Amino acid sequence: MLVYDKDGDKRLTETLSTSTEFTQHGQNYSQYWQRIAEELQCLGANSFATLFRNGTGVPYKQILCNVCDKFKADYNQKASTENIEHKLLQRVLEKTFDSMTQSERDAVAESFGIEHTSRITSAILTDIFVKILKIGDIYSYKFIILIVNAVLKTFIGRSMMNVEHNAFVNRTMTLLNSGIRWTMSRLCTMAEVIGPAYRVTIPAVFMVIGLRQRYINRPLLMQENC
Repeated sequence: MLVYDKDGDKRLTETLSTSTEFTQHGQNYSQYWQRIAEELQCLGANSFATLFRNGTGVPYKQILCNVCDKFKADYNQKASTENIEHKLLQRVLEKTFDSMTQSERDAVAESFGIEHTSRITSAILTDIFVKILKIGDIYSYKFIILIVNAVLKTFIGRSMMNVEHNAFVNRTMTLLNSGIRWTMSRLCTMAEVIGPAYRVTIPAVFMVIGLRQRYINRPLLMQENC
């Protein structure tokens, strides 16, 4: 993601592929994770400001907050990084449900077994799914990965990881995936205007969110052999 763009061409601003660490370890990323983190931190910083920081860039949390600002997410900078990540996910849901027609929102509600769908609003749907995110079970994890994958597919043309769902959940996930990708496509067009760095940092932040959730939920994933 840091080295190649959506078309598979090397990014003009990347320096990772020419580094000694990349040459030595290639795809064995855990051997030089610090250098990978440095690349993201520098991409997330203003070019001139990076020079004054001796090329060290900015911390991931600042990059996350910058992305939240672009999404107009409501968050507290003093909150934990994971909490801010959840606020970003919540904002994705809000934007997605806001962009849906009433019939599309009804379809999502019906797929989830909600009655009286004609009364379903974007705010109600968002509240329901935010509660799902906070449960912390295997379905919460899969739901987060769904959001992450939809964003990554839009920005870089590929997903992070596959997760299996039962037939009941599949319909809901399919409807949400379509809605999220349409919403992100609009944002992706805007990203062309707000600068090339965001075409890297936006998907990178969502990748980190997915990786963090995979790490946190590793006991549940081991039980399901994911």
